[in-house]
Amino acid sequence: MCIRISQIHSYVSQGEVELMLVIVDMDYIGEFFDELTNYELESPFFQREQLSKYGKSILDMLFVSAHEKNVPYEIEKGMVLVLFSDIFHTLPIYKRKKPAELNTTEKLLLYINDNIRNPLAAKAVAKELGISTCRTDFL
Repeated sequence: MCIRISQIHSYVSQGEVELMLVIVDMDYIGEFFDELTNYELESPFFQREQLSKYGKSILDMLFVSAHEKNVPYEIEKGMVLVLFSDIFHTLPIYKRKKPAELNTTEKLLLYINDNIRNPLAAKAVAKELGISTCRTDFL
């Protein structure tokens, strides 16, 4: 038997800070895998007002669904896909740096991101990046 546990979580802050952190299952990103792999937002933070009316509505729905139980997987995934679509159409993005321009930590993070759907082994990653598994200066 396979049991899927998936829930949207939220945190309510005290004071004047309002922040929404959206963490999604890799199964939710669908056709946006290439965009998330090859492009970055100019800033990882953005204001709700920067989104279109669709993106704003989806953020509101995600906030509401975070406080509900048993939101169907298809509904959650659909909301995330609409949010990604709005983000990639309304916010400033740029193409990621080429691997030759990256430091070891950036290369490691990019490798993990590119291979997140595959098993990751320290020796294979080290070989791919041309480093030793004993190397610690990049941490």
